[in-house]
Amino acid sequence: MKKSKKSKNPKAAGSNPNGAGRSWFDGRPEDMVVSKLKDAFSIGANVTRACAHAGILRQTYYEYLKIHPELTDTFERLQLKPILKAEANIAEKLNQGDIEISKWLLERRAKEDYSSRQEIAGPSLMPVEISPEKKARIMALLKKNRNEK
Repeated sequence: MKKSKKSKNPKAAGSNPNGAGRSWFDGRPEDMVVSKLKDAFSIGANVTRACAHAGILRQTYYEYLKIHPELTDTFERLQLKPILKAEANIAEKLNQGDIEISKWLLERRAKEDYSSRQEIAGPSLMPVEISPEKKARIMALLKKNRNEK
């Protein structure tokens, strides 16, 4: 009867990157852990939550991806699924003529024309230079608002 040799190949199922010591996932089947990661990512979980769901450390996750870089794209695509589903839901409501969804979308995608609020900071959240006239108007409105309360 032949004894099976342990593979020193770091890509061997369950082995760690050094080919020695404990297995990747403390004895849990590799396919089960990867499946749990995929499940979590497909509902929009971040890395921390996906690792918690799979019962592994974040460090183990990142070390595993170094050996299996092909999974990086898979996991990233899975994280986009809920966003794509939400966009499909919005598109469906738009196609049904839903006015509230139409307003909501315009307020977010065409802010400059449809937003009910105005941003004072620029896109980088840095202060925006405004004219002394506009500053005076803003200050007057703030003062009036405080006096009304």
